Amino acid sequence: MQQKHSYTFTNRNTKYFINQLNNTTMEQNDQFYQVNENEIVNAQQKCPCIILADVSGSMSEEPIAELNQGLQVFATEILHDKTAAARLELAVVSFGSTAKLERPFALISENEMPTLSVHGSTNLEDGMALAFQQLEQRKQYYRAQKATYYRPYIILITDGAPDKDPENSGLIAKLREQTAANKYSFWPIGVAGADMELLGKMACPGGGNLPAMQLEGLNFDKLFKWLSASFTKISNSHPGDMVDIAPTADNNPFRLTVS
Repeated sequence: MQQKHSYTFTNRNTKYFINQLNNTTMEQNDQFYQVNENEIVNAQQKCPCIILADVSGSMSEEPIAELNQGLQVFATEILHDKTAAARLELAVVSFGSTAKLERPFALISENEMPTLSVHGSTNLEDGMALAFQQLEQRKQYYRAQKATYYRPYIILITDGAPDKDPENSGLIAKLREQTAANKYSFWPIGVAGADMELLGKMACPGGGNLPAMQLEGLNFDKLFKWLSASFTKISNSHPGDMVDIAPTADNNPFRLTVS
C-alpha cells in the first residue's frame, strides 16, 4: 500500500490573506440592483476560477466518469450558498492531445457543467496556455465593466506526466513569476499515476497558492466537496480576511496526513 505524504499545514501555505481586489471600485459592489422592471444586475464581486482537467487516455473509464460526477457535485454544493453562487465564475479547460474550452466563464447557475471525454496524450503546455488566455480575457472584461474581483484561481487536475517537460519549456518559470506577481493562485492536484515530483516543482506554495497534493484514489466527489467548501469560504470573505482552507481530518480528499 502506498504511504500517505505527511504535510503540516501552516499559516504560510494554507491560511492566507485575500487582499486581491482590482483597483477599480463600484458603488453596488456587494449587492444586486435593479436597472428597470425587467433587469436585475448581479453586482457582486466576482471570484474567477479555472478547472484545468487532464483528459488523456489514461483517464478513460472509471477516472473520467468519477471526474464528471465530481464536477456535478461541485456545482450542486456551490449553489447551496447564495453568496458563492453569485460570486464564483467557473471555466473548465480540458487537455489531452489538444486543449479545449469546455465551459466559458460563467456563474454556476448560468451554464451546465460539461461532460468530459478522453483523448490522446497529456498536452499540459496547450492546456495551461488556453487557461492563461481565458483568464486574461476575463480580467480584461472585468476591467472594462469596472468590476472588482478576487485574485483568480487555476486548479490543475492531472494523472500523468506531460508530453513536454515544463521546466525545460519555461512553464515552471512562468508559473513562479506570475504567482509571485499575484496574477492568480495555482493549485496542482495529482490523481493516481501523476508525476508528483514534477507537480511539486510546478507548485508555488505560499500566499494563495497550495503545494502539490495527491488525491486519495479516485475520490473526486470528496475532492470537489472540499473545493466547493474552500470557494464558499473565499467568496464570502472580504479584503484582508484570513481564510483557512486546509483539509481537516473529516474533510481530507488527499493522500496526506493532516496535523
